[in-house]
Amino acid sequence: MNFKKQLLQLQNQGAYRSLKILPQGTFNFCSNDYLALSHHSKVIEGALQATKKYGAGSGAARLISGNNDLMERLEYEVSQWKQVESSLLFNSGYHANIGVIPALADENTIIFSDEFNHASIIDGCRLSKAKTVIYRHNDMGHLEELLKNPPHPPFVKGGDSHFVPPLKKGVRGILIITESVFSMEGDLAPLEDLKELAEKYDALLYVDEAHAVGMFGENGVGRLGKNPSENILTMGTFGKAFGSYGAFVCGSDVLKKYLINKARSFIFSTSLPPSAMGASRAALKIIQGREGENLREELWSNVSVVNKELGLDQGESPIFSIKIGDAKKTMALSERLLKDKIYIQGIRPPTVPEGSSRLRLTVSARHTVKELFCLIKNLEKIL
Repeated sequence: MNFKKQLLQLQNQGAYRSLKILPQGTFNFCSNDYLALSHHSKVIEGALQATKKYGAGSGAARLISGNNDLMERLEYEVSQWKQVESSLLFNSGYHANIGVIPALADENTIIFSDEFNHASIIDGCRLSKAKTVIYRHNDMGHLEELLKNPPHPPFVKGGDSHFVPPLKKGVRGILIITESVFSMEGDLAPLEDLKELAEKYDALLYVDEAHAVGMFGENGVGRLGKNPSENILTMGTFGKAFGSYGAFVCGSDVLKKYLINKARSFIFSTSLPPSAMGASRAALKIIQGREGENLREELWSNVSVVNKELGLDQGESPIFSIKIGDAKKTMALSERLLKDKIYIQGIRPPTVPEGSSRLRLTVSARHTVKELFCLIKNLEKIL
């Protein structure tokens, strides 16, 4: 393979990617650290104390020798917060999706996936080898039309669906997958409609709440709320609003045991470092308390300012998608903003569809009004 030729081709297409270290004094408007907890003194202290007690790393996968009481306490605390029977930690949202989806689905399963779902969901569907059907973004009419007349999966002779052991009795091998808050669009999935369709068509609903937990719902529990029904699985991450690292999947005790035995990204990965779990435990306490409420109020106030001043007619989440279209133009605008100490990353294919490159702007509780108006002024100059 000619690597140089491939890289040159990416450059010509405006799709070449490189790493950046932001200059000092740059205002970061594309981080997922929505509540600014990555710099919170209690979260940092949680990481330090866990490291002092448990060491820098776990040393192995959890099924070998990498399990400890810190992990089990964090899982218990997440379960109490979400009011579910059990939770299972994964190393990231990506690890969760590429582990859970293939554990639930196989050649005898049909997956219905939103067209704008995250790459980790797409990869999880591919790894499952299930028949995957894409429904139009947030189009419940289209989804129901597909559910009424689902294609036949390529059944394996003598094969049994993976759904039977861990899930609701009667589920017939249909899995609906959606993000709760879409990471590139910033809009919200119609969860109530999705729940109704899952119930009506005897399907399992898998909801990726990566960009919702910490910010939505009572005590930041997410858009699904507490104690979701037995045909709903939820995944959340610690790497965004929690300001830490890792992920969790919530469900029944049986589901947890099943995933421990079937989710390959869990089985074969060295478990999370103590520092990440100590930080996540501290962040969870903040998110559930009065300080968490205050941070959410600050966040949504900042979202309102940007939405109003730029006239974006978005503001359902802290994610704003400013569509440009052309990939090269998008990246040129991103570079121009960076010269003015405003960092907004340009998003291009394959992350988004061809012709829909955009500036993905995110707002956090940490941004001051002065910073927001500096952002707005610079955006108005170039748009």
